[in-house]
Amino acid sequence: MIWTDKKGVRHSDYHVSCVTCAICMDCKHFKEMGNMKPICSAFPQGIPETVWTGSLLHTIPVKGDHGFQYEKAEIEDTDLPELLYDED
Repeated sequence: MIWTDKKGVRHSDYHVSCVTCAICMDCKHFKEMGNMKPICSAFPQGIPETVWTGSLLHTIPVKGDHGFQYEKAEIEDTDLPELLYDED
């Protein structure tokens, strides 16, 4: 849920209610936190709170997911910082 405080600052409960959001963030389809909502290929307008909080695991098709479901992201060597490599 997105809400505005008394000073007019917008906030999102997504980061507060995120118990299992690491699953979404570990998915190869996860893109970013956009406009105070998590965005992915399946849900380009924002990941539903039930999916983001883990109430609904997105390992099987869900209405409106554009054919994308959770797939673990693969990390390649090129994604790692150069500091992890010591050539001496």
